[in-house]
Amino acid sequence: QALPLADRLVLTEIDRDFAGDAHFPEFDRAAWQEVARDARVSESGLPFAFVRYERSPAD
Repeated sequence: QALPLADRLVLTEIDRDFAGDAHFPEFDRAAWQEVARDARVSESGLPFAFVRYERSPAD
């Protein structure tokens, strides 16, 4: 519910689909600019990244 109020998102993006019912809500990626990405691979071989987004300035 607070997503419309956020100026910055710090997410861990995991490159695999998992069964479950808890998910980060869809968001308009055009309204956000990726400003940092730290890609890694877990010890078990699972690729993931720590990603920071900042809201794009309004036109």
